[in-house]
Amino acid sequence: MATTSKGFRLHNAIKKILDDPNSRPALPALDEGSIVGDGKFGKGDRYDTGKWSDIAVNNGNVVVEVHNTTDSKSLYYRVGKVNGGKIDWGESHYYDKGVRPSVAINNNGLVVEVHKSQGLKNTFWHRLGQVEGGIIKWRNNDKSTEYGVGLEPSVAITDDELVVEVHQSIIHDEGSGQLYYHVGKVKGDTIDWGKSHYYNDGVHPS
Repeated sequence: MATTSKGFRLHNAIKKILDDPNSRPALPALDEGSIVGDGKFGKGDRYDTGKWSDIAVNNGNVVVEVHNTTDSKSLYYRVGKVNGGKIDWGESHYYDKGVRPSVAINNNGLVVEVHKSQGLKNTFWHRLGQVEGGIIKWRNNDKSTEYGVGLEPSVAITDDELVVEVHQSIIHDEGSGQLYYHVGKVKGDTIDWGKSHYYNDGVHPS
């Protein structure tokens, strides 16, 4: 329904574009890393290739990023440091097999990483490590530990080494799913996880 009320400016603008697509404002041409908007967020800088990336930063401006290779077979991480409007990245390091990684870091430099297995079992695995310079020294003899099952795990950690993980259940249909959480505590080289608890319906938890 058409309207000319000044209170419906957005409605009128959308209607005008639908009626006359040529009236749509042109978007600026974008080169890789160009700024769009007011520029307060800083420009985008390419730092690697891959997919399913996740990132975390602590109060000391130490940054940890994890991602899959484009073939979804391997997991890599990078450690960086925020430097003004950019991040000074270290080298990319292979650390495991798996998919859909998530990472968190506390203010003591303790890193927790979770990911799903590549296979149909959909098992979850976690790692603990300490940032030392540009690398992570992984605990437990550089091995991951199985802790659950599901899809799309995501993790967070506090300075007193409390860990919270959320994930989606395997059983889902037509885009719906069930969401579960674990609460755990760092204990030596591993995490002492509590039981998995349902808390809501949905997908893609974080």
